Amino acid sequence: MSKKIITLALAGIALLSLSACGNDDDPTDTSEYSATTLVVSVPATEGNGFIDNGTSAKLFVDHYTNKANLTLTNITFNERMPRVTFALKNLRVSQSNRHVGILMGEGITPMEGYTVNDFVGPYNFNLDVLRATCSIVSSRGNMRAIIHTPLLRSTLTEKDNDTYASTTERYYNFNFTNIAERVDLEIYNIQFVEAMPKQKKLRIPLDKAGVVVTANGYTITGDNIVPYFTSGTTEVPMAERTVNNFKATLNLTASTFTVEFDCFGLHWTDSGKLL
Repeated sequence: MSKKIITLALAGIALLSLSACGNDDDPTDTSEYSATTLVVSVPATEGNGFIDNGTSAKLFVDHYTNKANLTLTNITFNERMPRVTFALKNLRVSQSNRHVGILMGEGITPMEGYTVNDFVGPYNFNLDVLRATCSIVSSRGNMRAIIHTPLLRSTLTEKDNDTYASTTERYYNFNFTNIAERVDLEIYNIQFVEAMPKQKKLRIPLDKAGVVVTANGYTITGDNIVPYFTSGTTEVPMAERTVNNFKATLNLTASTFTVEFDCFGLHWTDSGKLL
């Protein structure tokens, strides 16, 4: 009899333990990411559009609820608008893993007088990727906005996109770090033809005057551009190998890019996906 009582008592304790584990009403499973610099661009009906790099961001992702809060600090959409804080709350999250996902939102009120629609874009904590396109409705008018960290990078066909430093695969960086003056297109591991050696890095500095903001990204054009090759750790200008007929398109909503130009007496064309 005593053995049965002890057995039942132990079973009761086990059931209580299971109930306590299953009754967690406040689970905590979150990640946080900060970006000190974001590029914010707005297309215009005339001209090249507005581009600014004075915004910072903090993203808070709740992995349990698949929701996120994105705070954009010092954001502005034109030269006359004062810098404000946009608080985009309860964005939906589609997660690939704890570090990679897609943010989505509709009908969000980041501050009084503004509504954000069609908000969509990826993040990757490991590779400092945070970008989105969206539509904004306000009393001052409606607009499209492009928001992204300064480096727009093409994907690798390798499964692990964390291998950029060691890969021998060709990839592209559209670098907006110096957007006040230019966008630098950096092409790694480029080989124009099989008879030529593979170049570690080719940088094509593209004047800001040729950068046009579109509804979903950018078109970039240029002519008579002096490219720079990296030999070892030294960057060397190649004035006799100018780049002409340059054109690139970046669609941040579709995460695609195209690029073409003339150099070395050859016509180079390529396309791919953006990270």
